[in-house]
Amino acid sequence: MGEELFSIDILEILRKKIGFATLITVIIFGICHFNTYDSGNILQTIIQVLLIQGAARLIFNYDYLKTKSIWISYIIHLIFDLFFLFVIPILLNK
Repeated sequence: MGEELFSIDILEILRKKIGFATLITVIIFGICHFNTYDSGNILQTIIQVLLIQGAARLIFNYDYLKTKSIWISYIIHLIFDLFFLFVIPILLNK
């Protein structure tokens, strides 16, 4: 829920001031995941966190903006994380 509160707060603050708030939250959300996914190659890690985590933030932002509910965004985020934590490894081990 912390990531949602952080990202949605930034989104709401920036949305009132500039038109490309979602793009900025995508970049911030991706960069916040840098240490988690640091592969030792800075450029590769930046590309990965922006493409994967950033793309996920686009989905979460869309869900929030469509429903105006941080809970929907959080639930989608949780499902997304659980899918990649459990389902993908299970499928890859078969």
